[in-house]
Amino acid sequence: MLRLYIYKYLNRLRTSRLLEREGARHAGLMWLMKGLKPCFCAIAGCRSENPAGFRNLFSGVAKRLAKEGLIDGRVLALDGTQSRAVNSKKNNYNQKKIDRHLTYLDKRARIIRPWLKSLTELLLDIKSRKDEAWQELYS
Repeated sequence: MLRLYIYKYLNRLRTSRLLEREGARHAGLMWLMKGLKPCFCAIAGCRSENPAGFRNLFSGVAKRLAKEGLIDGRVLALDGTQSRAVNSKKNNYNQKKIDRHLTYLDKRARIIRPWLKSLTELLLDIKSRKDEAWQELYS
């Protein structure tokens, strides 16, 4: 199963169902799995049943890459399975989306600022009138 998961990560297959289908049609994967064709339940269950083994494997690979000087260890990348259940277009961000959203927020702020300023002036005016009314009442 470890071979299957390494194949999954290298080929960016996100689901166990896709991996099951790939195993039935890709000759290289059939050879890699020595003719075994696990169902999607077995594929998905393998990772959840052996979290320590996968953690040790990936940390060992990272240590080996750092030792060889291929990575420096300052940048962290997640595959997303632990941090988010769905990585749809709506739920992921890139620099273009962030810039577009910041522009949108700036436009909204320019619209809201004058309104907030007039509201603040109105509230201050009401407060000063109320203070004057209290002073007249007690004097």
